[in-house]
Amino acid sequence: MKSIVSETEAIYQNRTLKTFSTFEEMENDQLAYYASLPPVKILQNLRELNLAVFGYKNEANFTMPDKKIKFDTE
Repeated sequence: MKSIVSETEAIYQNRTLKTFSTFEEMENDQLAYYASLPPVKILQNLRELNLAVFGYKNEANFTMPDKKIKFDTE
């Protein structure tokens, strides 16, 4: 017995999949979504983004940066 699985349905089973005809529509939808978020959620997203950019999984792993910059004062 063959079992055929629709990849889209399997991945996005509990989510709504939006389609856009232009990149501008997509960008406007994203901007509207972020504008609708409360300030606390925006700050949480920013914190997660900063941790990801610097390669940390969570704040417990965050210590002083490994690289130090020394400026010459001459």
